[in-house]
Amino acid sequence: MLGSFFAGVPLLFLSGFIITNFLNPSYYFAIEYPHLPQVFILLSTGSLILVYFFSQQKSHFFKLPNVMLLLLYFCTVLTAFFRTVDPENSQEVLNIFSKGVFVYCLVVCVIFNYQQLRQLLYVLAACITINAIKIVHSPVWDKGRAWLEGSTLIKDPNDATMVFICGLPIVISLFLTTKNKLLKILLAYSVFVVLLAIIEARSRGGFLSIFAMFLVLLFIQTSIKKRLIIIAILAPVIFVVAVRYVPAAYFQRILEIVDIEEDSTGSAQARVNAMTISVRYLRSHLLSEYGPGNHSYHLASELGDDIQEISEDAKGSYLTHNFLLQYGHDNGLLPLLVYYVWLLSIFQMLFKSLKMTRIAGDRDMEILISSSLVLYCGFLVGALFLPFAYRLFVFYFSSLSYATCKIANMRSDELKTD
Repeated sequence: MLGSFFAGVPLLFLSGFIITNFLNPSYYFAIEYPHLPQVFILLSTGSLILVYFFSQQKSHFFKLPNVMLLLLYFCTVLTAFFRTVDPENSQEVLNIFSKGVFVYCLVVCVIFNYQQLRQLLYVLAACITINAIKIVHSPVWDKGRAWLEGSTLIKDPNDATMVFICGLPIVISLFLTTKNKLLKILLAYSVFVVLLAIIEARSRGGFLSIFAMFLVLLFIQTSIKKRLIIIAILAPVIFVVAVRYVPAAYFQRILEIVDIEEDSTGSAQARVNAMTISVRYLRSHLLSEYGPGNHSYHLASELGDDIQEISEDAKGSYLTHNFLLQYGHDNGLLPLLVYYVWLLSIFQMLFKSLKMTRIAGDRDMEILISSSLVLYCGFLVGALFLPFAYRLFVFYFSSLSYATCKIANMRSDELKTD
């Protein structure tokens, strides 16, 4: 009885953490308490322990993706303490990584049923929509790109783009599965404003993510008829939005993807050079000599520069803009393989769960799983062009994908039993 009463409390506190991460309390609520997110995390963890103690819930935790994540964390700790050229910086990056791993574990353990999954999705959709409205209506413009104020999680336009892109399938899936007409209207508006926010942030990686998501959506359909319907619906929508809202400057940035010589800033060429150096380094290093967050030292030395003499504003040019190569260059080839297997295991789990929900005839769960698969693929494609290896939202969306699979499998088992 007591366990049942407590079952929703961990999610309540987890929602508080998510809200204070997406919406800075001092900016939106005038609450000057920087440790508020940590307080919510502790409360969520404490109440979760009580739930497991009183209700004897099964954790469903020790599956391949979660075991690989724990192994990945061990590898990162190892390189941060024993193979680093800058212990202070590695410790700072490790703290961020530790927070991400902890949030992942908390999310996958907190979600016990379908209703809780939907509640978490609504919280994320609301936070993402508020940030989208903020960047559309009152952005901070710098170097031709829109920056977002008031978010602890989102640091720059590339961060904002990836969060909005991952939020888009979430909002659409909620729109398709809710029966409340008022909520449908609000979610339809949310879809529109998130699309505008993606355009405002003007990320080339974001464009590739949208394209990849469209292809994945077509690929996972079971019939040619469904694929044609999707194309018939989305093609005119994309055309109208592009003509009406996409500025010429964004088209120019997209063209730079295939012709890096057109990039007047030189960032596209710098990214190609950094990726080449990272690949070359990984060929001969099972474990890196630099440690988490420190591959910039190697990039700078290869380019004939000293990272210590470079200004903070210019250090972004000495990052590998590929989250896998970034992590690998920091930690080595073996930890990179663990990172890759972790991501691949979630991907495989999504496909397996999608097949199970189709066999079970669970339409709503099929939509949620499909949206998670589209989200996950879109994020991975975009992150191949961005330094996101340690970003907190990597763990947000990975844990969300795992939790969706867990609930889908539980519902499929229940339907089989019935």
